Amino acid sequence: MPLRFDPKSLHFPDLEMWLDPHRPRPFAFVSHGHADHFARHQRVLCSPGTGHILVKRYGVKDSKIEALDWGEQRIINHHHITLHPAGHITGSAMIRIEGPDQSILYTGDFKTRSSHTAEIAEFPKSDILIMETTFGRPQFVFPPTDEIEKQISRFARETLEDGETPVFFAYSLGKAQEALAILHNAGIETVVHKTVFEMTQACREIKVDLPNPVLLEKNIPPGVAVIAPPNAVRARAIRSHKKRRTAMLSGWALTPGSQYRYQVDQVFPLSDHADYPGLLESVEKVSPSLVYTLHGSTREFARDLRAKGIEAWSIYGDDQLELLESASPEIPLKSELSRPTSDLRGLSELLESLTTTASRLKKIELLSIFLQDCNDEELPFVTRWLSGSGITHLGHVMIRQALLEVTGFPLAKYKTVSASQNDTARTARLLLEEASLNPLAHSFKEVAMHFDQLRTADGSIAKTQLFSCFLQQCHPAEGETMVRLLTGGLRAGAKEGLYEEAVAKAFNISPSDIRYAAMLTGDLGEVAIAAKNKTLDQIQLRPGKPIKPMLASPSENTEDIIKWHDSKDIPLWLEPKYDGIRSQLHVTPNGAHLFSRDLRSLDNEFPEILEAARALPSCLLDGELIAYAEGKRLTFFDLQKRLGRKKIQGDLFLGAAIPVRFIAFDCLYAQKSLIDSPLEERRKALESLELLDPFTTIPLIRSNGTDIKALEREFKKAMSDDNEGLIAKNCLSSYQPGRRGQSWKKLKGVMPTLDCVVIAAQQGHGKRAGVLSDYTFAVRDKESGELRTLGKAYSGLTDNEIEDLTDHFQKTTIEKISRRVVKVEPTIVLEIAFDKIRPSKRHDSGLALRFPRIKAIRSDKSLDEIDTLQTAKKLV
Repeated sequence: MPLRFDPKSLHFPDLEMWLDPHRPRPFAFVSHGHADHFARHQRVLCSPGTGHILVKRYGVKDSKIEALDWGEQRIINHHHITLHPAGHITGSAMIRIEGPDQSILYTGDFKTRSSHTAEIAEFPKSDILIMETTFGRPQFVFPPTDEIEKQISRFARETLEDGETPVFFAYSLGKAQEALAILHNAGIETVVHKTVFEMTQACREIKVDLPNPVLLEKNIPPGVAVIAPPNAVRARAIRSHKKRRTAMLSGWALTPGSQYRYQVDQVFPLSDHADYPGLLESVEKVSPSLVYTLHGSTREFARDLRAKGIEAWSIYGDDQLELLESASPEIPLKSELSRPTSDLRGLSELLESLTTTASRLKKIELLSIFLQDCNDEELPFVTRWLSGSGITHLGHVMIRQALLEVTGFPLAKYKTVSASQNDTARTARLLLEEASLNPLAHSFKEVAMHFDQLRTADGSIAKTQLFSCFLQQCHPAEGETMVRLLTGGLRAGAKEGLYEEAVAKAFNISPSDIRYAAMLTGDLGEVAIAAKNKTLDQIQLRPGKPIKPMLASPSENTEDIIKWHDSKDIPLWLEPKYDGIRSQLHVTPNGAHLFSRDLRSLDNEFPEILEAARALPSCLLDGELIAYAEGKRLTFFDLQKRLGRKKIQGDLFLGAAIPVRFIAFDCLYAQKSLIDSPLEERRKALESLELLDPFTTIPLIRSNGTDIKALEREFKKAMSDDNEGLIAKNCLSSYQPGRRGQSWKKLKGVMPTLDCVVIAAQQGHGKRAGVLSDYTFAVRDKESGELRTLGKAYSGLTDNEIEDLTDHFQKTTIEKISRRVVKVEPTIVLEIAFDKIRPSKRHDSGLALRFPRIKAIRSDKSLDEIDTLQTAKKLV
């Protein structure tokens, strides 16, 4: 029986019929209603169920559909044709063609397992089998269906119990209906996306047993699950719903890194295709003399069938060359790598459990049990690791180089695996699984010692060598955990505040007491050991221990400030907003220390400030470092030249050339903690210090808070003095570390700016052709945690700054996007000025800036401190 194949379709000339062609044909068999198996043909042969779907989904005219019931025979040019259920989705069919000499069975997409919505597949015996092999590799063995359904239901229930909304992404025809049936049987109310609603109604019209779907309107109601197609991830109703957990339903859940590739909280292996055992089962039932494979792992599955004595070939013909190849020597299977029981293994298994658990309460329970098992020496640093602190992070380039040294793989292989995972730790695990390793049992103490060695190692080469040696002695799973810890990417689904609650539960302490102690110390590890030993009441604010700074919330205009203050009896305090580096000065009898807003030590950058601070009594001051010379303030550009320098590095006279002042605006400690005292009392303590150069107290303007014209005059004066704007403060407010509350408000100048992170760099043109001078920048979506592109800027920097950034980006390149563009690690924060911000479909943020330009490189800020998408939207 003649059969012709091209990359887009199968053609039987004797019947003048094509099978699932991608292009319109005069006469075609359409196996099912998915878009990748349909085109607008003149005549369509299909099952009645598929015919109904084609009418409803694509608007195909009834007159073009020739429906054939299961088992009904049709004769075309002396060939007997029958259709048989394929089990893929509702109405999906296989076609069997019996000619004078032989019979052929074409499966289309099929599934051997039973389901809620598709007919049970039938496999009539045939001489030739043409079958799809989407999951034609041995690793694709799906768990039992009832187990998958229980996992889906449990995910939904636990998410709802935590007051959040479970959102399942599944193709609108097929898996979406399966998900609806599963959740309905579990007693979980569900709303569905418009396309899922339409396809579910179409299935119900042909008597598929499904509950009546409820359409998702503009807002998601409480207490329900949501089913939507994968492309609806950016739908307004879903995107704007903050409290959500997402899951993808796909057979590709069995591939490493699927959770990170789909950017969801969980992936469940619910598939409408046959897994590897199902494919073998279908061949056994059909009992063909010849098999052709198409779609998916065609060559691999055909090779496996030949090894079983069945003639089988990929229909694409690329495996025919194997007939000409000499037999390769058999490669022995690699023995399974031993995985020693150890503290590090326990931590890895904890992270795996946290990742697969949707329930917040369950996560807290798992963490609390783990912390209870730590001894007094281990508890502080393990708690810090879990909460993402206490570790000097390694850059992606150093981690990549360490992995290449351990595995011996070329850079090209690393890039291939990395591109498929979108996750450095998963990439590490996959590469290490192919390496020759010598796993040892690592205690927490040994891991902590290794982190200390990395912190004190001099230079990237030494750090890389240390880490590669450690990885050589790790099981791949523990190697993945180490990379997660060193990149700050645990991805265990633990949101802000959860670790504090876990410590509270572990040691039977009030969560509010834990949060307050953590606020005072900035160190959850110290809090954990104090909670265990019942000494939490001894934790006090003290100089030498940095705390997160209190932050001001943005205001749009002076009228907003007046409405916020809303009191005639309490004065409104106003301070100029300087363009400097937010910092804390800690003075103790043993010396002084300076910390940045991200709690990084600035001691080496500004030693003259520390020397002058020795004359001060013990205190803790919050303030701003500014560049100051010849009686006037210099620019932030001048100031940032001092950042990142060591005492033994750089220009010996830089401190004299760019002198700095510390402008204090708050006193948190003076003989005692003042953090709970009102601002007016803290101000008195600050003024009592009688600060002398290079220290000064910020000017204070006391306003009645009701005169908008007076407020506007102060704002204009602040701008004319080259300040960024004004800070308005409630004089009765306590100090709230790490919070952007409503006690402080900031009003910036007419020229708006956003702190953005660079995610890509492009080679310039003309005189800048040899440097990376055009920078794509992004803000963080507070709801999803993802970076969203706002635009590109290339003006505002000096040639020296561009050269420095080029050197940095070349060292931190993640991948090459094109000949001139590279994707880079998100480490450089830029302050971006612009004239206007407006909605736009050009970028995934949904926004675009008019005339963006770089105001400054914010070396004092980290990725955690960039502006959010939500802040940017308020400026539209």
